[in-house]
Amino acid sequence: MNVYDRKGLPVFKEIISKKPMEWDGKLNGGQIPTGNYWYTIKVSDGRVYTGWLLIKNRE
Repeated sequence: MNVYDRKGLPVFKEIISKKPMEWDGKLNGGQIPTGNYWYTIKVSDGRVYTGWLLIKNRE
């Protein structure tokens, strides 16, 4: 799973196995700004899922 900002820069990347995936919305220890982010999920059988999500930073 990869998450990118509006400029296409990666803000999160993780290889997901059978465990639940968690992300605290931080990049290099700091909160990422409120905004829209885009994701891609590549499944082992070759399928690719894409979409967007809204991150709200409450600090």
